Amino acid sequence: MPEMPMTDRPCVLVTGAGGFIGAAIVARLRAEGFAVRGVARDPEAAARRMPGIDWVLGDFNRDGAPDAWRPRLEGVAAVVNAAGILQDGAGDSLDAVHIRGADALFAAAEAAGIRRVVQISAIGAEPDAATAFMRTKAEGDRRLQARDLDWIVLRPGLVIGRPVYGGTGLIRGLAALPFAIPVMAGAKPMQVIGLEDVAAEVVRSLGPDAKIRVVHDLVHPEPHELAEIITRHRQWLGFTPVPVLTAPAWTGRLLGKVGDVCGWFGWRAPIRSTAIRQTLEGVVGDPAGWVADTGATPTPLEALPGLGPATVQDRWHARLWALRPLALVGLALFWLASGLIALGPGFTDAVSTLIVTGIDAEPARWLTAATAALDIAIGAALLARRWHRAALVATLLVSLAYLAGGTLLAPALWVDPLAPLLKILPQMLLALVLLATAESR
Repeated sequence: MPEMPMTDRPCVLVTGAGGFIGAAIVARLRAEGFAVRGVARDPEAAARRMPGIDWVLGDFNRDGAPDAWRPRLEGVAAVVNAAGILQDGAGDSLDAVHIRGADALFAAAEAAGIRRVVQISAIGAEPDAATAFMRTKAEGDRRLQARDLDWIVLRPGLVIGRPVYGGTGLIRGLAALPFAIPVMAGAKPMQVIGLEDVAAEVVRSLGPDAKIRVVHDLVHPEPHELAEIITRHRQWLGFTPVPVLTAPAWTGRLLGKVGDVCGWFGWRAPIRSTAIRQTLEGVVGDPAGWVADTGATPTPLEALPGLGPATVQDRWHARLWALRPLALVGLALFWLASGLIALGPGFTDAVSTLIVTGIDAEPARWLTAATAALDIAIGAALLARRWHRAALVATLLVSLAYLAGGTLLAPALWVDPLAPLLKILPQMLLALVLLATAESR
């Protein structure tokens, strides 16, 4: 069996190194003594979160040629491709990430003489799969298997661990809902796998004795209903039991469409059409080959996350999972409505209020129009993933300006029964909370 080139501290290139699975792989590799070169879209931010790694800039969406990958592979002994996206969205392409970009990486590794390549795929990745996510994953796997490399394809099921993101965040968020656990009618059984099990298997796959040119399904053999998976998470979080509510399948499809729209605003919403379709298809595989080849013992659901009791931070995150997007949308709608009302039916009253403070009529009209336009701009920016941090900062600065202007021009507003100035303060506090929780991973 060909062996992976080894050095005193072999360097492994990991794509998607800052993601849910990729970060766990990086941590396990470092614990096992490997040097890691992590590929990230924002290497500076990744370096702040995970120091001690050689972070390099890379994005499969634009790095579709082998030449883009050759400099990143210098001094590398093996490659782990953990990059992936759920579906097309603003700046993201399934074809680019799962096929063209991945194939360029594989071609560059082949040309550089790097033998070992570990591909993180997914259960159900087949050419005739129901979703584009699975079909493009399958094509990426096929292109890897066609190359002269010592490849290993790992296909995890539903990955569960202490950290959460995407679908696992959705499960924990549903588990924290106060009155009932909603489960979509028609959801098929799923097989789970521990995040640490996946990371450990990647390390094993990089060893000189690992069986190569194999496809392994990484799942525990026992399938579970979605309701059971969510209920067990609720038990782990320490919340009181609530009934399971079966919702019609159309409600899930509708939410998936809403998530798709969010995707075009830059948000990687966990509830999207692909996730809904996959839930209806189920997530099942056959781990027999994996267990026979490696002797692995997959962790059962009842032992997951398996990292000790839930903390108050876990419960906070679970509760905030649904509250934060609602709060963000609510704040955005507040700014949009404020500006639109000021430009529309409330324009005359707004101008009159400024005139009463001593401002001339023409400047009052221009100031009303300008502040209304600013409000609309802030509201729109809050809805866009790329701009929402800046919009939250603008919320604070503009609110301070409104407080200062109102205090100077009409100090009596502080004791007005409708409290127009006092109401700005809780709005600013909400913006601070949203800004403090703006990170998605």
